[in-house]
Amino acid sequence: MGKGYGTTTWVPADIIDVVDKVGRARGDPRRSNTIRFLIILGLAEIGALDDEALRVHGIKKPQDGDALQREEAEAR
Repeated sequence: MGKGYGTTTWVPADIIDVVDKVGRARGDPRRSNTIRFLIILGLAEIGALDDEALRVHGIKKPQDGDALQREEAEAR
């Protein structure tokens, strides 16, 4: 996947509550795993990732209007 970089940002409490709920549902061990997933999914949704990046991050391209999906075989 390549080198990663840390970052810090302010997020409203109500959004953190939603992020934590998503993280629990996904079984993510840390909030940062969930936030990373959501950023990658958001970038994929707006078309900012090429096919190779989608493959590397385990994102399946939608078929005719379907939503983007994350493949289950994800390294956490």
